[in-house]
Amino acid sequence: MQTVFTAILLLGGLGLAFGLVLGYASKKFAVKIDPKLKSIIDSLPGSNCGACGFTGCMGFARAVADARTSPDGCVLMDKKETKLVSKTFPILLCQRAAGQQEKFHYTGVKTCKAAMLVNGGNNLCDYGCLGFGDCAKICPFGAVSFKDGLPVFNESLCKMCGKCIEICPKNIIKLVPKNQKVYIACNNKDKGKAARSVCKVACIGCGICVKACPAGAITLEDNLAIIDAKKCTNCGECVKKCPTKAIVKQ
Repeated sequence: MQTVFTAILLLGGLGLAFGLVLGYASKKFAVKIDPKLKSIIDSLPGSNCGACGFTGCMGFARAVADARTSPDGCVLMDKKETKLVSKTFPILLCQRAAGQQEKFHYTGVKTCKAAMLVNGGNNLCDYGCLGFGDCAKICPFGAVSFKDGLPVFNESLCKMCGKCIEICPKNIIKLVPKNQKVYIACNNKDKGKAARSVCKVACIGCGICVKACPAGAITLEDNLAIIDAKKCTNCGECVKKCPTKAIVKQ
């Protein structure tokens, strides 16, 4: 019994001694955080989304402190009030209907990136959404869902980090000003007949919208209508006149 008691005391004493040594060492050899770095870290949103190009908020803060990047690199904060901003919103330049004819039946890895490697993907339209959800999988805020095979963006959750734009192999996700309610939901640059043959709601470059716009906000470029957000008044005249319904109003 005395042996057991002695062992307990010995182990307890060793534990206390080690604890004191570790406590002293943690204070003696503690790495002091640069007040400037701490200030930067405290001002960041802490979401670690990686949209700035660095390994989370700590990596970005170190780069700012070392003058290797600008504080403007964080897309999630207002530079004056350090609050989340939402001046833009993502749109999809495609209206591919569910059940639309495919170029071929794809049985490979179910990602847009992988499908793109096989003859540009299985979508009959070479410019259209492949629909495998890479954008939804990469979104750190859960702002992308799918409806009828196409991504839908949740305005209240989206932080405009741009990850969905970067990962889309078709480059059909675009940020537009939130006050722009009218846009061309298509990215097909083929001539009219070819574009219409692969999608009933494709822009055919007919130019009717150009003539219909009272603000002169629409031009044609590479057989595709382009809306100048600075000139557009969201009147919707182009939406009414578009023969293929390629122009939509939110």
